[in-house]
Formats: sequence, structure tokens, C-alpha cells
Amino acid sequence: MNILVSAALLLLIMGVYDGAVYRLPDFLTLPFLLLTAVFAPPEPDLRIAGMVLACSILWITASLFRRVRGFPGLGFGDVKLAAGCGALIGVQQVGLMLLLASSLALVILLDLAGSRRLADATVSWGQVAKRPIALGPFLAGSTLLIAYAQVKGLLS
Repeated sequence: MNILVSAALLLLIMGVYDGAVYRLPDFLTLPFLLLTAVFAPPEPDLRIAGMVLACSILWITASLFRRVRGFPGLGFGDVKLAAGCGALIGVQQVGLMLLLASSLALVILLDLAGSRRLADATVSWGQVAKRPIALGPFLAGSTLLIAYAQVKGLLS
């Protein structure tokens, strides 16, 4: 089976799983990470740099969030997923992947917040903002979109 098809299948599974249970377990993230680290299309140095950059950005973000807010806002499964995504698409597209994923997540969160506030005016924006949202589906979706654009020659 083609590496991109295998990676896409794993991304879809992880996105659905994380969306359902708000967790990305090792039995899903580690095979994806290994698959992309070894077999992804970008050159080995671009794969490794993509893994390190994506992983570092999310790990630093998670650490800062926990320090500032006092509770975790991002799980380590998301960090491992981002590392695999960075390997799949290469270091050049990591910024775009994270921008797309976080922007889509923010739009969905704001939509859910607005819907909840309309349904119950006694709910404060602060209460709505504490509602968890899974990042995995957005990381997976943005990575699939970028990988597709790379296959079509729209991105390098």
C-alpha cells in the first residue's frame, strides 16, 4: 500500500478517535510517527526537521498554556501527532499546517460558543471558553489537505 494512503488512513482514524474521546493513544500515534519518519516522501533531513519543528512548537505551546492557565490545554498525543504530520509534509509546510489546524479549531470553538450562548444566555463566555475541543481532527485534516496539495503539485 502507498505510504500516503497508509498515512491518510491513520490520520482519518486518529482524527475520528480524538474527536470522540479527546485522546490520542500511543497505539495510534506511534505507528504513524514511525511510518512517516521512515517512509514519508520528503527527503530525510526535511522529514526530521518537520518532526522536530512541529513537535517543538506544540510542546512549547502546551507548556506555556499549562504554566499560564494552571491546567493542561494540549495533550502529548497531539504533540506526537504533530511530529508525524511534520514528517509527512516536510518542514516547509509545518507553519501552514499549524495555522490551518488552529484557525479551523478556533472557528469551530467560536461557533460552538456562540450556539451555546444563544441557547442559554446565562452561560458566560468564560464557561464556554473552558469547553475542551480536540485538536487531533484539525491537525489530521490540515495535514491531509497539505499532502493532497503537494501530490497535485500546488505546494512543494
